[in-house]
Amino acid sequence: LIDSTPHPPPPLKFKTDAPISLSLFRANNDIGGSVPTELGGLTALQEKLNLGYMSLTGTVPTQLGRLESLQRDFFFGHNSITGVLPTEIGQLGFDQYNAHTASKTCNVVLRSNRLCDDIPTEVAALSSSLAYYGVTGWDVAAGNDLGTPCCEALPDTYTCAPSPVPSLPPTPVPTAVRR
Repeated sequence: LIDSTPHPPPPLKFKTDAPISLSLFRANNDIGGSVPTELGGLTALQEKLNLGYMSLTGTVPTQLGRLESLQRDFFFGHNSITGVLPTEIGQLGFDQYNAHTASKTCNVVLRSNRLCDDIPTEVAALSSSLAYYGVTGWDVAAGNDLGTPCCEALPDTYTCAPSPVPSLPPTPVPTAVRR
């Protein structure tokens, strides 16, 4: 008998104590699960972190902001990553690298996921500094719900806080009029 039941892809796992190459490229593999927080421990990673076109789910871990040595590509496009983009992503060091090189090849790609809410100021600042140096590889908003509250974009995952009912001043109690 052949089991035709679809099975979820195996989870993605990394060992942070493993030797680190200049490039981590795993795109287009049948690997899924949450983005491992341990990736943030790969602080010596310099060239590429490309985990696009996979079956990754969950949120972008804040620990990825520790990849300050990453100089070229941060690619998580075309997955099923949800939620708010963490402010820590603004700590990536692309602007320092590209300010001193003739090659302006740098990509920050998070397109076609399920990201929502506003882009944090720190991340927007990273985008601005990349643009200042002539880098055009910023592809974050397309295919996401950025600017839309997560509770509206992903109502099965996030709950909107109830809007406070405006309180009216108490109605004054009428007083008897004396004549």
